Amino acid sequence: MLSQLRGNIQVRNGISAISNASFDVPGAHATVRGSYNLLNRRVDLQGTLDTKGILSDATTGFKALVVKAITPLFKKDKSVRIAPFQITGAYGNTSVGIDWKR
Repeated sequence: MLSQLRGNIQVRNGISAISNASFDVPGAHATVRGSYNLLNRRVDLQGTLDTKGILSDATTGFKALVVKAITPLFKKDKSVRIAPFQITGAYGNTSVGIDWKR
């Protein structure tokens, strides 16, 4: 359940540029920027996520082991910061992950 959504979107030549976007859900806060191509439905978003939950509970198997191993690197006070993340790909076939380049 989204509790608050803010941001700026500008559309030009079929591409929506998203800046200063943020949203809150119970136990988490995210900031996002990037673009969404309305013509070919491709997503290219980057952002950060602050959560008070246990990140490894959000996945299973090998991914859960990796998240458990790296979680201490992202601790900030009582929250855990996943910084940064990315969402890329075509609508309906997107990939979500940690953006190790930033």
